[in-house]
Amino acid sequence: MLGQPQTGPLYGLRSLRGVADWGVMVNISPHDAAGASVFASVEQQGFTLGPALRYRRWLSNSAALEVAVGTPVASSTGAIDPGSVFGLVRWSPNSWFAIAARPEPVRATDVRGCGPSVCTVAVPSRGRLSLGVEIGGPAGLALTALTGVAALVGAALVGTGGD
Repeated sequence: MLGQPQTGPLYGLRSLRGVADWGVMVNISPHDAAGASVFASVEQQGFTLGPALRYRRWLSNSAALEVAVGTPVASSTGAIDPGSVFGLVRWSPNSWFAIAARPEPVRATDVRGCGPSVCTVAVPSRGRLSLGVEIGGPAGLALTALTGVAALVGAALVGTGGD
């Protein structure tokens, strides 16, 4: 379940987040690859989905540095507006493990107040940064499937009030 842990080793973290990326890349030279993907992000604020463009620089036969930029096209909440930018900087020493940073300037509609016939609205941007690890290959596919099942079970429990 996503949210702020109240006890244990994760106590004090502001939020947890899960991100999945599915896509294709094509080697355009011996050291470079380019491609596109679709990302899905699940966090305390809701669900976000969108496309991304990717570039990978091969550092060796298996190690790589990758950057990507995308934008959400669907969101389950008003916390993230169109025009937000999702970034990725990723280093992987092999084909199945990576360390990733996701810098993101996020736009969100903020209703400042309403009068009898009109509301004052601002769309400020705020920066956020997610740091984590990524698992790819067969292990990543299995982890994605397990996470999906856990999310469905969690949603069912929330829907029934945990009874």
